[in-house]
Amino acid sequence: MDSFLWYLFQVSCVFAVLYLVYYLFFRWMTFHRVNRVFLLLMIPVSFIIPGLDVGFKTSMAGEIQIPAFDELVSMNQPEQVLSTATSFGINPNKIVIALYWFFVLIYLFRLVFSSFRLLRVKNKSAYSNDEGFLIIAADVPVIFSYFNWIFIPVDRFDEFEEPVIKHEKMHVVLGHTFDLIMTEVLILLLWFNPFVYFFRKSIKSVHEYQVDSLILKSEVQKSDYLRMILDNLGSGARLNGLYNYFNGITIKKRIKMITTNNTSRIHLVWYLMIIPILGFLVMSFANPIGEKPEVFPIRKGEYDKITAYFGVKMLNPVTKKEVVHNGIDLKAKEGVSVLSTAGGKVLKAANEEGWGNLVVIEHGDGFESWYAHLKEFKVEAGQDIQKGQLLGLVGNTGYSTGPHLHFEIRFEGRCVDPLLYLKE
Repeated sequence: MDSFLWYLFQVSCVFAVLYLVYYLFFRWMTFHRVNRVFLLLMIPVSFIIPGLDVGFKTSMAGEIQIPAFDELVSMNQPEQVLSTATSFGINPNKIVIALYWFFVLIYLFRLVFSSFRLLRVKNKSAYSNDEGFLIIAADVPVIFSYFNWIFIPVDRFDEFEEPVIKHEKMHVVLGHTFDLIMTEVLILLLWFNPFVYFFRKSIKSVHEYQVDSLILKSEVQKSDYLRMILDNLGSGARLNGLYNYFNGITIKKRIKMITTNNTSRIHLVWYLMIIPILGFLVMSFANPIGEKPEVFPIRKGEYDKITAYFGVKMLNPVTKKEVVHNGIDLKAKEGVSVLSTAGGKVLKAANEEGWGNLVVIEHGDGFESWYAHLKEFKVEAGQDIQKGQLLGLVGNTGYSTGPHLHFEIRFEGRCVDPLLYLKE
């Protein structure tokens, strides 16, 4: 999997855990301002934790298991045959990446289009300034707010009572539109995570609870306010996620919350449970200190060509079995320098059947790099090395039909396409 998509997957996991904590323990409490802050902080925290570098690195030196090597490639085989197989092969990784960005573009278009559509409605409608609030009589189904714009259905302009108008003004004062835009951007990036859609409902519910609570602290009677909510039940239009609107999909929940006694302040201590949960998430998802492979293992100009690509299906000329190539093969003269693609620790520097002289390096962050068929070693197991450091020389050891380097990158134990990471 592409490293960026893997990062987003980790973000999604952190986000899901935090949302479940909110849903199970906090959503029923009447600490609406605290719940709003909690929900909003979930977004940056979810993106920060997987990117953290924790201060430890686990070495597996001496414990690594070397699989059998059966990817024998003839160095005399024409390059175009292997390249053709690669070009017509289906790369699932690229399909997933393309699919992800396709839906990102769709969500981005919807977000931009919704904003422009609202601007068009505003520009063709009559409006007036009311102490910093723009009151707009527009062809809309329900009353709603967007930043300091308050849209009121033109055919019902005189029907709405003052508390309803005040309700929408309170959304503006509290800056709820900023929350909703942040939520839509979150959905744009994590559209594949079902919890982001539940999150949108939760943040909109908290907005309504917060405003209802503040309105009821003024001169409005609870019974009158409940009547106004019920009067708007008939207008069941569902609007874009960017808008706050009085008769939203949370009306029944709002009535229940309004009629519920305030939660005792002693329950605020419940929020402290997030501290050990955050510690668990950091230990589970933060990156160990290390580097990702990025430099080519042989300098540009010192190898002839790539004779076999990742994912190519080929016939082993010795066993006559079809195998999938798990790395890339770089044809080069014997004795050419082989370099470390990133800093790390040498896990293996030994002769292995099939692989020949093999060097395996652990880089941290789940990455390993494998260098096979070397003529000789320039490092030893357990040694710490730097990016670009000499590891050995190109050779023809193991199952090899000519001098070359077989190079692999493994992430979390799985082979990945080296060309997604390497830069010449």
